[in-house]
Parts: sequence; C-alpha cells; structure tokens
Amino acid sequence: MELKRGLRALRRGGNPDDALLDRLIWAWDNEGFSGDRSYMRRVVEAARAVQGPVLECGSGLTTLLVAACAGENLRACSLEHVGEWRNRVRDRALRCGLKTEVLDAELVSYGDFDWYRVPEETPTDIRLVICDGPPAATHGGRYGLLPVCVSRLAPGCIILLDDAERDDERRIAEAWQREYGLTCDWRASGNGVFAELTVPATVPSGGLQAHAAGGRNA
Repeated sequence: MELKRGLRALRRGGNPDDALLDRLIWAWDNEGFSGDRSYMRRVVEAARAVQGPVLECGSGLTTLLVAACAGENLRACSLEHVGEWRNRVRDRALRCGLKTEVLDAELVSYGDFDWYRVPEETPTDIRLVICDGPPAATHGGRYGLLPVCVSRLAPGCIILLDDAERDDERRIAEAWQREYGLTCDWRASGNGVFAELTVPATVPSGGLQAHAAGGRNA
C-alpha cells in the first residue's frame, strides 16, 4: 500500500521532499483538496518539533502526516463535521497503523460566524494548529478558531493557515493579528500562500471562548 509505505518513511525520519509528498498525495487520492507540497512540508516539520498537543481544523492527508511525525506520547485531535469523511480518515489511519483522534464536531452558529462545536475532550495547552477548515463557504470561514479556542492555545502556539492567497483567509489572518495580537509570516507555496501565525504570551481573556463547547445549531 503506497500510502502506508510513504507514511512509514516519514515516521522513520525520511525527508519530506517533493517526490515523497507527491507519492502521498497520489496515494491519498484527493489531490484537488490536499494541501500543496510546501504547506505539507511545513506541517511535517512543525509536527516533528512540537512539544505539546496538536489541533487540526478539518481532516485529511495532513491528519496522517501529523500522526506519522508527532511524538508517540503527543496528542493530536482533528475536528471534522462530515461523517463520511471522518470515517474515511479514521479507516486510512487504522490501515496505516497510525493513532488518530478525528472528533465529531458539527458546524454551529456563534452569531457573527459559524464554526465547529468543540467537543469537551479537545485538548488544552495546544502548541500547534493545522487550520485547513471549515470549508470556505462556511459563514465566517475559518475565523472562529481564535474566538472559540483562544483559551485552549498555549503561548507561542503556531497556527498554519492554508489557502492564505484567498482574500477571505488573508482578512481572517489580519483580524487575528489585530484582535488577538498574533504575529504572522506569509509564506509562498507552490500553489499560492500559507500563513504561519504565532500566539503571543498574553491574549485577551474575554470574547467567545466560553462557548468553546457550545454554540447554537446552524
């Protein structure tokens, strides 16, 4: 199984070069919705270096990359609202011998935006966020990560925001910088841009984080 072989290579410390990443994208068989190689390479690097819990917004090939590259004692959770897709990711992880937590997280309304209903078992003190969801058509897009989960993010947490060449994602990154004091590094990738944002030592204690397990049904 090509996917399993590629992930095993990463797990053993293999270099995430273009050839290996292309093999994984092909084997995953969802090329139109997979991150590009530059973004996935940064995900691999960050997962190998992280020293605490990882949160993923959405799930897919990057879920398997994180599971293959993060330390065995580190916890990685993915929020996924589509049941069929959640089952596919869990099944592929099982076939590849990887431990994953792909959580059932429906999209709900928080008033000004929609975002995931965050399950109670979602970790705190999160050190890395892979932000590739919810879908662009969602009311408010990916903005809800900070207002809903800011209390779960550790100081210095890195957020990798994909698709930052799009106007909506750029506006979201700029709003997070303005409202929560994040710093941002815009990184060119093969197909566009992704943003690497860092949570400051002190973030606002108010806002919508009290609704992290709630929200109103969309």
